Amino acid sequence: SRVPEWHASLMWSSAAILGVPSTAPTSMHPLTYVVLEEDRAIPPEAQEAMAARADHVERLATGHVPQLTDPTGLAAILAGLTDDVRESVQ
Repeated sequence: SRVPEWHASLMWSSAAILGVPSTAPTSMHPLTYVVLEEDRAIPPEAQEAMAARADHVERLATGHVPQLTDPTGLAAILAGLTDDVRESVQ
Protein backbone atom coordinates (compact mmCIF):
# COMPACT_ATOMS: atom_id res chain seq x y z
CA SER A 1 0.00 0.00 0.00
CA ARG A 2 1.21 3.50 -0.85
CA VAL A 3 -0.92 5.14 1.85
CA PRO A 4 2.02 5.91 4.19
CA GLU A 5 3.88 7.54 1.29
CA TRP A 6 0.81 9.62 0.41
CA HIS A 7 0.26 10.70 4.01
CA ALA A 8 3.88 11.83 4.21
CA SER A 9 3.34 14.13 1.21
CA LEU A 10 0.20 15.85 2.55
CA MET A 11 0.28 19.30 4.12
CA TRP A 12 -1.82 20.57 7.00
CA SER A 13 -4.48 23.17 6.31
CA SER A 14 -5.69 25.85 8.65
CA ALA A 15 -9.04 25.20 10.34
CA ALA A 16 -9.97 28.74 9.27
CA ILE A 17 -10.74 27.45 5.78
CA LEU A 18 -13.76 25.65 7.20
CA GLY A 19 -15.34 28.86 8.49
CA VAL A 20 -14.72 31.21 5.59
CA PRO A 21 -17.25 30.98 2.76
CA SER A 22 -15.77 30.76 -0.68
CA THR A 23 -17.05 32.77 -3.57
CA ALA A 24 -18.26 31.39 -6.85
CA PRO A 25 -15.89 31.72 -9.78
CA THR A 26 -16.51 34.65 -12.06
CA SER A 27 -17.19 34.40 -15.76
CA MET A 28 -13.94 36.22 -16.54
CA HIS A 29 -12.35 32.97 -17.67
CA PRO A 30 -13.52 29.49 -18.69
CA LEU A 31 -14.26 27.12 -15.83
CA THR A 32 -13.56 23.40 -15.95
CA TYR A 33 -14.77 20.98 -13.28
CA VAL A 34 -13.32 17.49 -12.86
CA VAL A 35 -15.92 15.07 -11.49
CA LEU A 36 -14.26 12.32 -9.47
CA GLU A 37 -16.52 9.34 -10.07
CA GLU A 38 -15.28 7.25 -7.12
CA ASP A 39 -15.07 10.08 -4.58
CA ARG A 40 -16.51 9.06 -1.21
CA ALA A 41 -15.95 12.49 0.40
CA ILE A 42 -18.06 14.43 -2.12
CA PRO A 43 -20.54 12.13 -3.89
CA PRO A 44 -20.48 12.38 -7.70
CA GLU A 45 -24.11 13.58 -7.67
CA ALA A 46 -23.10 16.59 -5.55
CA GLN A 47 -20.13 17.21 -7.82
CA GLU A 48 -22.43 17.17 -10.86
CA ALA A 49 -24.53 19.88 -9.20
CA MET A 50 -21.40 21.97 -8.56
CA ALA A 51 -20.22 21.35 -12.11
CA ALA A 52 -23.48 22.56 -13.63
CA ARG A 53 -22.12 26.12 -13.93
CA ALA A 54 -18.84 25.02 -15.51
CA ASP A 55 -18.07 25.63 -19.15
CA HIS A 56 -16.50 22.19 -19.47
CA VAL A 57 -16.74 19.03 -17.37
CA GLU A 58 -14.17 16.27 -17.31
CA ARG A 59 -14.46 12.95 -15.46
CA LEU A 60 -11.96 10.68 -13.77
CA ALA A 61 -12.75 7.21 -12.44
CA THR A 62 -10.87 7.87 -9.22
CA GLY A 63 -11.35 9.03 -5.65
CA HIS A 64 -11.04 12.33 -3.80
CA VAL A 65 -7.30 12.92 -4.35
CA PRO A 66 -6.65 12.32 -8.07
CA GLN A 67 -3.15 13.80 -7.91
CA LEU A 68 -2.22 10.74 -5.82
CA THR A 69 -4.53 8.03 -7.17
CA ASP A 70 -4.46 8.92 -10.89
CA PRO A 71 -1.75 11.51 -11.52
CA THR A 72 -1.45 10.51 -15.16
CA GLY A 73 -5.16 10.97 -15.81
CA LEU A 74 -5.24 14.31 -14.03
CA ALA A 75 -2.11 15.48 -15.85
CA ALA A 76 -3.72 14.58 -19.18
CA ILE A 77 -6.78 16.70 -18.34
CA LEU A 78 -4.62 19.64 -17.24
CA ALA A 79 -2.42 19.34 -20.34
CA GLY A 80 -5.52 19.41 -22.52
CA LEU A 81 -6.72 22.56 -20.78
CA THR A 82 -3.40 24.32 -21.31
CA ASP A 83 -3.49 23.33 -24.99
CA ASP A 84 -6.97 24.86 -25.27
CA VAL A 85 -5.76 28.10 -23.68
CA ARG A 86 -2.72 28.28 -25.98
CA GLU A 87 -4.93 27.80 -29.04
CA SER A 88 -7.38 30.51 -27.92
CA VAL A 89 -4.58 33.03 -27.36
CA GLN A 90 -2.91 32.54 -30.73
